Amino acid sequence: MIVDVEELRSLCQKVLTDRELSDSDSLIATDILIEAELRGRPTHGVIRLPAIADRVNSSARKPMLLVKDGPVSASVDGQENLGYLVAHRCAVR
Repeated sequence: MIVDVEELRSLCQKVLTDRELSDSDSLIATDILIEAELRGRPTHGVIRLPAIADRVNSSARKPMLLVKDGPVSASVDGQENLGYLVAHRCAVR
């Protein structure tokens, strides 16, 4: 099946925001899933959306915690947030 990327992005974001994931967090997760599809890794792509949506529904989101901050590494407790979001925040900070 061929689906327009923008239509797929819109659908994925709607699924996640309807489950009260913030717009910015739903965009991060959606972009990661679509990137996997575009790179030819469908097992890591949109097929995961139903499980992610269930996970968002089933757990309250808490702030991530910086457990240890060293000169060349850090330890972060993701507080059961989506791994996509934890990894993204660790990578951009």
